[in-house]
This record gives sequence, structure tokens and C-alpha cells, in this order.
Amino acid sequence: MRTGARDAVNTERNRWCEIKAGLRLIAEYDPDFLKRYQRSMLTKVMNSALQISGAPMGNIQLFDSRSNSLRIEVEHGFQDSFLQFFDSVQCGEAACGTALKKRIRVAVGDVKRSPLFRDTAALEVLLDAGVHAVQSTPLIGRSGTLLGVISTHWCSPSQMNGSDFLPLDVLAQHTANWMEERASV
Repeated sequence: MRTGARDAVNTERNRWCEIKAGLRLIAEYDPDFLKRYQRSMLTKVMNSALQISGAPMGNIQLFDSRSNSLRIEVEHGFQDSFLQFFDSVQCGEAACGTALKKRIRVAVGDVKRSPLFRDTAALEVLLDAGVHAVQSTPLIGRSGTLLGVISTHWCSPSQMNGSDFLPLDVLAQHTANWMEERASV
């Protein structure tokens, strides 16, 4: 690595250390600060995911290792019945739990035709919410830790192309990296 590049990396590392120290200090005086900060950042991520995907609805669920389930942290466009049903999703259930279990994006172009939702209560909840297509992208940190899932939902069946999701992949990776870094604060 050239000296200039090494200096730039060291400068960035020093800035991040200063930011983390500042966050720790603020958190000492305001115990709820880090939770509000996380929610604010995840809301921005959710808005970006909706813009990237063109979907009108979405949510970010965080992984709770104690219960081996996903819990909704932020959402956009859903009614209480949807939020209550999907507030705790076990690993392997629905699109989000399947994405978490398989550690890959799960895209369902038509929930009515998908074996993933056939004969499940989730199908009725999705249709009642006006959801006809969904994609769920896992948030996996650099260390391989499962952190959560970003899901976006469409009101009509969708023909989804893998290349359409590349910007969402980048967003998911940056989000996971940020979440992992924040956990060390």
C-alpha cells in the first residue's frame, strides 16, 4: 500500500475511533441515545431500500439470537395486523425467515403461487395487506454474523431480475457493516 493510501486509511480509522468515543460519551448521559440513533439510521436505510426497489412497503427485522427469530425494528406502509403477525418470525418461516436461514435473498414474484406461502396463515396476512410480491435480503456482517433482514413488498406480482437487486445488495452490505461496527461502540 502506498504511503498516501495508508495515511488516508489511518485518518479514516482515527475519525471512526473519535466518533465511537463521542457516541460512548453521549450514551453515558442518555441511555436511550444508541437505540434512537439505530432506529433513525435504519429508517434511512428502509427509505433507501424502497427507493432502490420501487416498492411501496417494506421493513427491517433484526435477528434476536435468544429466540432465534426476527423482530421488526422499522417499517413503512403496513397496518397493525401485518406488523403484529410478522413481529416475531422464526428462522425458516416466510420469505424473511427463509432468507435468514439460507443466508441468501429470497424473492417471491407472486405470493399466491409460491410454495413458500401455500397453505400458510402468512399468505392471508400478506394478501390482506395488499402484498403480492416480496423480496427479503439478509444482513450479514463481515464476520459472518446474521444481523437481520431487509424486506420490500409490492402490490402486484413482479418479474424480478437478479441484476435489479445489485444496488440493494450494496445497501444491505453497508448496513450490516455499520450494524456490526455500531455493536462495538
